[in-house]
Amino acid sequence: MNYVAIVVFLTFALNLWLRPGQATAGDGANIAEFNILCEAVLLEDADPTVEICAAAVTDAEVNDIIQLNVSAAPDSWYSKFPKETPAEEPTAKTTGCSGSSDESACIGNWMKWATAKANLLKRVTAEPHLNPGNLKKHQAGASMYIANLQLLAAEAEAALSEYNTIIKPKLVKENNAITTAIKAALYGKGTTAYDGTDAKTMGTLGTRNTDCKTPSAGKSIVGDLFCLCAVDSTHNRWQNPAVSILQQLQAEHGPHSEARTRRRRGPK
Repeated sequence: MNYVAIVVFLTFALNLWLRPGQATAGDGANIAEFNILCEAVLLEDADPTVEICAAAVTDAEVNDIIQLNVSAAPDSWYSKFPKETPAEEPTAKTTGCSGSSDESACIGNWMKWATAKANLLKRVTAEPHLNPGNLKKHQAGASMYIANLQLLAAEAEAALSEYNTIIKPKLVKENNAITTAIKAALYGKGTTAYDGTDAKTMGTLGTRNTDCKTPSAGKSIVGDLFCLCAVDSTHNRWQNPAVSILQQLQAEHGPHSEARTRRRRGPK
C-alpha cells in the first residue's frame, strides 16, 4: 500500500510542476524546491510486474505446520507411545502351522511375509507420532492426544478452505488492480515496455524543450522525473548532486541503457 501513497504524492507534485507546460534549456536551475523528487528516479529500477500483495497458503505448508508442531512435542509426550514393535521368535504355534513335516517351510514363509510387513510399516515404526491412527489407543493418555491432533487437523483444513474461497480471491483481485494502476502511473497508460523505451512513457525527440512540455510531458511519472532531473546542457551538470545515482544506474543497466541514457541527458 506504500506504493499507492508514493504514486499519489508524486502525481500531485509533478502535476503542480508541469502545469505551465513550458520548458527550455536552462530551466533546470529553477527546480531546487523539487530536488527531493529526483530520488524517486529509483522507481524506474523497480519491477512493475512483481505481485504486490498476492499471498498463498498451500496444503503442503499447512502440513509442514502440523508436522512442526507435532515434532516439537516434549519427550514425555513421545514416551506414551511404543517406539518399536517387540521382536518375537516365531514358533509353529504363533505362525499357525500344524504338523511337524511342514513346520520349517511354514515358518520360513511366515518370516518372509512378516519381513515385508515390517518394511511397509518401517516409517510408522520409526516415527509413530506421524501416524496417530496406528497408535495403541489403550495406552494411558494416547486417546486424548489422538483426538486433539484430529481436531487440530480439522481446524487447519477449515481455515485453509476459508482462506482459499474467501480471502485469496479478494487478494488476487486487489493485487491485479493495484499493480495495473501502478504500472500505468509509473510507465504510462497502455505501455507494454517497462524500461523507458516506450513512447507512451516519455517523449522520444531527445530534447528537454520538446519532450518536457505537453503533449509529450505528463505521460508517466518516470518520464516526468527524467524531465525534472536529467542533465541540462546549458549547465553541463546534474541539477541535483543527489541524482548521481542516475549515472550509476546508467552504467549498470543492460540492453536498454543506450535508449535510456539518451533520455536522461536531455538537450544536446
